[in-house]
Amino acid sequence: MKAPYVPFVFFTIIMLLPVFLTGETPPAEKEILAFLNGHGFASPDGVFTRVEEIIFPRNYHAVMEMETIEPGKRDRSITMESWYAKGKGTFMEFLSPVRQRGIRILQKEGSLWLYNPKSNSPRPVRLAPEDSFQGSVFSNNDIGDPQYSDDYRAAVVSIQEVDHPELGAIRLVGVEGTATHPKAPYGRIVMYLEAESLLPVKAEYYAKSGLLFKRMEFSDFRILAGTRRPGFFRMNSLEIDGYFSSVRFIELESLNSVEDWRFNESALTRR
Repeated sequence: MKAPYVPFVFFTIIMLLPVFLTGETPPAEKEILAFLNGHGFASPDGVFTRVEEIIFPRNYHAVMEMETIEPGKRDRSITMESWYAKGKGTFMEFLSPVRQRGIRILQKEGSLWLYNPKSNSPRPVRLAPEDSFQGSVFSNNDIGDPQYSDDYRAAVVSIQEVDHPELGAIRLVGVEGTATHPKAPYGRIVMYLEAESLLPVKAEYYAKSGLLFKRMEFSDFRILAGTRRPGFFRMNSLEIDGYFSSVRFIELESLNSVEDWRFNESALTRR
């Protein structure tokens, strides 16, 4: 008489697993299909690709400022100039402060390199994607290669009605990305999007141990490079109270292409 109880419990656990992982009620299949079909997605994986193009153009030039507030330490600010080309990589150069001016970073083919022309070494240093970017809450990968569609398999895990301080009453869609290989910088991420425009509202980052340890908030939605995008990103540490970093666009320009020479090591180490 007790045998049917076991598969029933197992089925219940499987159905409620998204609730345990995200703390939210999973959306009905009909809601998910309506969301995906409404945007022309054949599968949830297309969501990340589209959102990446909303956050940044496919090819761009940008000037941005990053500020870091960390308890017990002096506030820090870096201004950076960046070139990005989809499928080629990212080239960045620090403009300020003076002590860091001229530092360059190259992301290409899954590798990140830093070169400091003021150092004694003529060679660039390889960076670990998951390490902190210049002492900030952002990782090197967050800044150098923020393309989640390459590393994560997507699934829609929540759809809810919320009030947003800047966007008003919206339908918020939660899209979870699960790492597809061991070298992915996070174990999983959950991106929350405004359902109609696909504007990113916030993102949660989980360590490979399953710990939720960072949360990003997007704001200052405005026309940048011809498209409505977030102009301000704030990454909050959930491990240290009051520790956060923010990035704001000073300039953002969409480009038809970016010169190939920017993604060569010679550009990184030029004197």
